[in-house]
Formats: sequence, C-alpha cells, structure tokens
Amino acid sequence: MLSVSPIAPLVTASENGADVIRHSSEAMKRWLFGPCSTRPWRLLTIGLAGVLLFKQASVLPYLDDLFAERGIVQAPVADTFIGLPQVPRAWWVGAIVPNWISPSTALHVLFLAFMGSTLAMLAGIAPRTSAVATWLLHTTFLAAGFMHSYGADFFIQTYLFLIVMMEFSTQRQGRVADARAEMVWHRVLQIFLAIVYCTSGMAKALPSVLVDPRSDPTQWWTGMAIVRALLRPDLGQFDFTWIAHSLWLARMVAYGTLATETLFPLLLISRRTRRFAVVGLILMHAGIGVCLGLHAFAALQITALTAAYLIPTNVASVQTANRSTHSPNS
Repeated sequence: MLSVSPIAPLVTASENGADVIRHSSEAMKRWLFGPCSTRPWRLLTIGLAGVLLFKQASVLPYLDDLFAERGIVQAPVADTFIGLPQVPRAWWVGAIVPNWISPSTALHVLFLAFMGSTLAMLAGIAPRTSAVATWLLHTTFLAAGFMHSYGADFFIQTYLFLIVMMEFSTQRQGRVADARAEMVWHRVLQIFLAIVYCTSGMAKALPSVLVDPRSDPTQWWTGMAIVRALLRPDLGQFDFTWIAHSLWLARMVAYGTLATETLFPLLLISRRTRRFAVVGLILMHAGIGVCLGLHAFAALQITALTAAYLIPTNVASVQTANRSTHSPNS
C-alpha cells in the first residue's frame, strides 16, 4: 500500500503559488516594458503642439499685459502668490539684454522663439531639442502669467514633461521604439490621467470635504453645477436659460460626469468598459468645448485620452494593420 506524504498537498500548493507569482510577474513586465508603437506619442506631440500654437496666437497681441514685469498683475504681486523664486520668469529676459533693447522687445523675441520651438515640435524637426526648448520656454511664460493661467496650461506643462522624458529615454528605429522605456512613459501617462479624473470626480462629489469647506456640497448632486456653468456670461456660448426648467437633464449630465470620472480607474480594467469610459470622457470634453468655449482645454484632453487609451500600443497589432493597409487587395 502506497503512503502519501502529509506535506505533499503543501508542496503542490507552494508550486502552484510560485507559478502564479511567476506568471503575474511576467505579465507585469510585458505590460510595463513591452515594445510600444510610437503612434500614441506622435499623436500627443502633434495635438499638443497644435493646441499650444492656438493658445500662443490668441495671447500674442497681449504679451505686455499678460507676461511683462509691469503687466496687469505686476511682478511683486505675482511673486508673492507663486513663490518658487528659482523658477525663471519670462520677464527676466528684459534684465539681461543690452540697454538699447527694450524689455518689451526682448519679451516678444522670446515669445517668437517659443512659437518657433512649438512649430518645430509640430513638424517633427529635431524632436528632442524642440521638445526641451518648448518645455523650458513654456515654464517661463507659465511662471510669468501664473495668476491668469488655468487648467489647460498646467496639463500642457505635464504633457510636455512626459514628452521630453520619453524622447530622452528612447531610441527610435522607424515606426517602432527601440527601447522599452517608451512603454513605461505611456503607462505613466495612462496612470496620470486615471488619477486626475478619479480625483476630479471625488472633488466634485465631496467639494466641501476635499476642496473648500465653503463649497456647495450639493451642486453636483442637484445638477446646479451644470446649470451655473452653462449660464455663465463669460463662458456660455448659447442660450441655455431653458435648462433651469429642466433640472432632470442637468442632473443626468452631472450624475454621468460623477460616475465616469470617479470610477474611471476601475472602468479601465476591463476592455468592455474601457472604451465606454474613454469615449464618455471625450464626449464630455467635446461638450465643454462647444458649450463653454474652452476649445484649447477640450482639444488637449481629447488628444491625450485618445493617445493614452484608444491608439494601439502593441507593435504586432500596428504592423498587422500596416500590412493590411498596404496589401494589394485592400
């Protein structure tokens, strides 16, 4: 009669556990360090440069008012609120040029250099150099105009930083990255957006707890946040006075926003819900752009969401798509 060792089940369980850990580790390595198509980053770079050029053109006539040392918000006041004295301001250029060049002229030349580096990014000329120059110059103008900057400016700064890090972490061979670092930075972009939208949803749901105790804690639950935004005279693009009599519609939009943003990281886990969640956020930003006139912010976030979640990153999938596109029967 054969005897079974009492520790045999434990050994089997240990081996099974080791297999699970090994497979999980390999899957994590593939997810984080696998080869990555360059298409998402090209889309993000081109879209970001386009949005930035649009914003640059819109502020070009008002440089002295927005970014000069004696502009609408003068340097001593701005420095009090900003802090960070080590971060260069755009107006510093006026102090380092010769006396025969006015600070206004120097500021305009610096801004034209900013536009030039952005154009180089858009055209793919010297991608590393143009990305670094655009990021540094955007930093100086963001610091100089901090008091009148808004969300799009800070998202641009973050995306520029990620593009710079990606450019310096990878070497390219044709359409496919030659290094694993590109996928790493792609995952950083995905995680960043997931955190941003989740915290945004939580701040909307609990504003008096997470943002400001003086905030109205019910405005998103009653739909009044949507009504107030659409009826703002400085943002509203159409006559939405009728929505004050259709609060049920405002509540539906508010509930959809709260659910999609707060649950966004969880919705990304499954392929079935991922596309639904991303498309929902894209539609939300499209609505913001059309109804509130925040075109740059809407275009920026739509580009980032598309690059992060909708463009295939798997090299094999991209190569298969390319072969089918160029096949004789296509």
